[in-house]
Amino acid sequence: MAAPTVIGKGTADSGTGLIATPGYPAAPLVNDVIWLLAISHQPVSIGVISTSAVGFTEAAQGTYQDSSLVNSGRAGLWWKRAAGGESGAINVDRTGDTGPDTSFLAQLYLTRGHVQTGSPYENLTARYGPGGASVVWDAATVSGASTLVLAFVGQADNLSTVDPPKGYTALDTDTTAAGTDSEVRLCYANDSASAPQTSGTGGETEGWGSFHISAPPIPAQSLTASGIPTEENLG
Repeated sequence: MAAPTVIGKGTADSGTGLIATPGYPAAPLVNDVIWLLAISHQPVSIGVISTSAVGFTEAAQGTYQDSSLVNSGRAGLWWKRAAGGESGAINVDRTGDTGPDTSFLAQLYLTRGHVQTGSPYENLTARYGPGGASVVWDAATVSGASTLVLAFVGQADNLSTVDPPKGYTALDTDTTAAGTDSEVRLCYANDSASAPQTSGTGGETEGWGSFHISAPPIPAQSLTASGIPTEENLG
């Protein structure tokens, strides 16, 4: 069984208004998984993040706290099983405060080789601060080997860049200088058998949201001898 893999990311979009329009990663295939990560920093009036883009399911969303345990904004994660060939951009919306005392940033990520029915992940744990010099990802359940572990983070401010936890790789971070600044990043561990609590340096006191995910491989009985998914398991 081959573990799922991280393919890449799209084009992040940001601003201080109510809408962000991130662009799809290049050339998604049928049954790839597209992830949407968004952070909305709104220390005055916190709203809710949403998307009406076809096929996306909310995995987790919550209100994060700064280092003084004050609610400061929202971070959320969504996923979609690709139809194949998605392109262009999607709308990501928020309610609540807008303007230069806020920041809104969204990005799309692409992974491949997931189970092809139901949820693409076994377990997800979310944590919403409190802000500080380290970002923490809580432990996620892993039942077997060949698991892809994904560690998403969205944080307010971008003075520091979140570093991947020990043993993890990371895609290049996306930051914005719009409003109060913010950052999103995907760190990951390939072919893993566990996902204990872990942390990375480069956190900010303004707050962050982290999402730790265990994504199992396609079961062996769903593959032909050549390793190609069987017709009845194409989803």
